[in-house]
Amino acid sequence: MTIKTIVLVVGLTGLVGCGQSVVVNQKGSGSMQILSATYGANCGAPRGNVTDHLANMCNTTEKCEYRIDYQVIGDPRRGCAKSYEAEYRCSTSGDTRTVSAPAEAGGGTVVTLECLRLFGIF
Repeated sequence: MTIKTIVLVVGLTGLVGCGQSVVVNQKGSGSMQILSATYGANCGAPRGNVTDHLANMCNTTEKCEYRIDYQVIGDPRRGCAKSYEAEYRCSTSGDTRTVSAPAEAGGGTVVTLECLRLFGIF
């Protein structure tokens, strides 16, 4: 019984890894679709105010590491420590996923969005 257990664990380890590495922020490598990105909702900024910027960086990737920088995306309300929230979807799963960063996110905080494959399925 112990030998069968060991064989099963070794077999699953080989399948999960599949010998593939994930390239971060590589356009066309995945099926990520950005639905909405908001910087400063806690300060009254409109929902989706930075969607286009995140979509340009992360759409069609498998894994995206995004640095929140107010000097790039703008400051929707000065003097208020702003939060960041993004909603996205991965191809066939259809589930909406959320990633967020607490205030003050615009000082260079990095958020990671992932649509990693397991057994060839997103």
